[in-house]
Amino acid sequence: MIMNRNTDALIVRYPRGCTATVWFDSVAGTIMTSHAGLRATLRRGVRTWEGCLVWPYDGHAFLVAAYDYLFLNGYAVQWMKVEAVLEGDNSYRV
Repeated sequence: MIMNRNTDALIVRYPRGCTATVWFDSVAGTIMTSHAGLRATLRRGVRTWEGCLVWPYDGHAFLVAAYDYLFLNGYAVQWMKVEAVLEGDNSYRV
């Protein structure tokens, strides 16, 4: 998988030391993650501050809601702007 240079990503640190990444590929308009368990959680949708349920196809709005959801549930989450091209094949499309 290769994504564009201006990608927003969430870095999620789990209590047991595992780290997952959730990113929005603006070129493809998709949300992807590097963690299968997190993928299953995000596929159910997350709520915004206004209480609206958003889905992965909502793109950037979904990424914002996912950040809030993860942070409010006690996960250490960091928002990053990825400036380099990423390559890899251990990712899951949400």
